[in-house]
Amino acid sequence: MKRIVINIDNGPEWSGRRSQFLKRLVAFSDMTGLTIRMIHPPPSHSKYNGIEPYWAGLDKSWHGYLLSRVGVVLHRASNFVWKRVRTIVQLPETTYEKDIKAVGKRKTDA
Repeated sequence: MKRIVINIDNGPEWSGRRSQFLKRLVAFSDMTGLTIRMIHPPPSHSKYNGIEPYWAGLDKSWHGYLLSRVGVVLHRASNFVWKRVRTIVQLPETTYEKDIKAVGKRKTDA
């Protein structure tokens, strides 16, 4: 295998401004020798993103429930079934650091 293709939605976590994501992706490519191609669907066509109908169904299943505690959210999400497949829910045990910079300060427009 010489190339990997990643289908990425248009969410902010995949933005080019997220320099840590891009830095780690480049480091992975350098380490493995793989060429990485990121494919983005058109921004106005979320219907082409396979996860969107899932999120819509999960959102509907939460309607009327007070999601006031993490346990309630985990319970409701773990009971959600989409196309005969039960959702697997796992709460991460790590905390992601915020505001990590991979490069120096960005130049501001003058």
